[in-house]
Amino acid sequence: MLDPFEVVSSGSALAYVVIALAIAGSAVFPPLPSETMMFTAGAAVGADALPLVPVLVAGALGSLLGDVTGYVVGRTLGERALKRFARGDRGKRSVAWARRTLGSRGGPLVAVARFIPGGQTAVTVTAGSLGFPRRRFAIFAGLGAVVWAVYGTLVGALGGDAVRSGSWVGLVAAVAIVLAVGVVAEVARRRQDRGPDEGSDGRPHDPARPDEAP
Repeated sequence: MLDPFEVVSSGSALAYVVIALAIAGSAVFPPLPSETMMFTAGAAVGADALPLVPVLVAGALGSLLGDVTGYVVGRTLGERALKRFARGDRGKRSVAWARRTLGSRGGPLVAVARFIPGGQTAVTVTAGSLGFPRRRFAIFAGLGAVVWAVYGTLVGALGGDAVRSGSWVGLVAAVAIVLAVGVVAEVARRRQDRGPDEGSDGRPHDPARPDEAP
């Protein structure tokens, strides 16, 4: 059986396709290890098994494709897509949080959604179902895709180089980056789980008009 991580680590010509598809697929099937795949690709870059620029392009395109797929699903199916996604308590909280936050921080939320556990699917599908402006979605999703690809490649390259050279510097740097991102994501997740469905003025946001957010 073909091991996608082995394909990427070995520097195979199929690596870029595997990277892009694995990352794109995680948007509609969150259990796919997209972050691990990006770290593996970064390690391959650090080992000179893969060139940097094509890996960044594959990672960013995969992330953007995943975002667009979620948006199209939400746009096409509307509330049906949200009901399907929000089956459990966690899913319901994620959708409620996405509705709430898209109404106040629409564009930036789209950009950072992939860094938040469960955030990408909730945000992209909800944005589509609410009719979030296509152009604005594409701009912020593209920005977030590039930042995420750079982050994953950098962490993978630093960690992989540390393992090969025995140097602690790269490993410490990679761990520090992951921990910093993890802390920010955890703070966002806790706000997602407990945040009230209202704005700072005590009134509920109108999620149906994200393009008029301040």
